[in-house]
Amino acid sequence: MSPTNESAAADEVGNPTVLPVRILQMFRFAFLIRHPRRSIPSLYRLSVPPLSSMTGWHGYLSSEEGYVELRQLFDFVRRVQGTTTGVAETEGTGSTAAAREICLIDADDLLDNPSGIPQRFCSLSNLEYSDDMLSWDTEEQQDLARTAFRKWKGFHEDVLKSTGLKARDHGLPQSTMTEGEEDEAWTREYGDEGAGIIRRAVDANIPHYEYLKQFALKA
Repeated sequence: MSPTNESAAADEVGNPTVLPVRILQMFRFAFLIRHPRRSIPSLYRLSVPPLSSMTGWHGYLSSEEGYVELRQLFDFVRRVQGTTTGVAETEGTGSTAAAREICLIDADDLLDNPSGIPQRFCSLSNLEYSDDMLSWDTEEQQDLARTAFRKWKGFHEDVLKSTGLKARDHGLPQSTMTEGEEDEAWTREYGDEGAGIIRRAVDANIPHYEYLKQFALKA
């Protein structure tokens, strides 16, 4: 094997995708994370009756949680692109330049700062920011959203009912719940078995979330 081939083979070690590194290096990567305390209950709710009849997901599968896989992909991309999040670097020039920045956004940060985080993302991604990005209140935009989300019926109903991205209300009960209060709420809604599944999944994925969180963009 030639030195070039040996180097290429070494680059592929640990690649969690079906794409070779030379292809992955052509992309700018953006990751969106959400705290398991919010994402796991949401996924469970969509996997059991009555909403499962809409989503077609009948039964909760831990393999769909995705935190482990996201962390693996994130770390691999960081390794092969040789940079950390929020640092814009490029190699080469023109259309063949390999973009090196990796953007990771936490949904909580986005809801806390719905204009600042997108502005930061656009700056790192060489996109022109506009406040118009934060609203989708025309019929044309609504139709576009419905078409885009049609395959995932049930998963984006709240978004489809909205008209824009706005700062969240920190007075909502779920934003200040303790673990015990969460467990009680999940038990009331899903029973002991469902609450147990949710708690175990949340606890298992928090370390992966907290690892990724340290790389999240700040406005």
